[in-house]
Amino acid sequence: MSRPKGPEGPAAWEAVEGAIRSRASIRAFLPDPVERATVERLLETAARAPSANNHQPWHVYAFAGETKAKVSEAILVARDSGEEGHEAEYVYAMKQWREPYKARRREVGWALYDLMGVVKGDYEGSRAAADRNYVFFDAPVGMILTI
Repeated sequence: MSRPKGPEGPAAWEAVEGAIRSRASIRAFLPDPVERATVERLLETAARAPSANNHQPWHVYAFAGETKAKVSEAILVARDSGEEGHEAEYVYAMKQWREPYKARRREVGWALYDLMGVVKGDYEGSRAAADRNYVFFDAPVGMILTI
């Protein structure tokens, strides 16, 4: 693959390529606090992501500490309440998966569950694993992005 020779040069390409190749999905975080300035810098950088006609339709809600705990609790209560109005507004993922995606999805899912000690048929374990999403995997800062 040839590398672009833009105004930033090969070093910029190497940095971007390194960031993409080192990407990981993290589901466990240290409890160390993150400085507000660090969060703001990350969000300012992320705001540079492209959007149609540069209208940048997103809004970010970021929170930590007691506020994050209250948000997590409210999400779990709403999910468990059974009240109307807590359904997904859109289809997040396909209902019917076809190959090769079905096999890939299962392989990754069972590998993740295996790491968490959840075995097939362990519905409580599956529920606890899903609940990790709603506590932001114990990250010190939680973020919700809306459009």
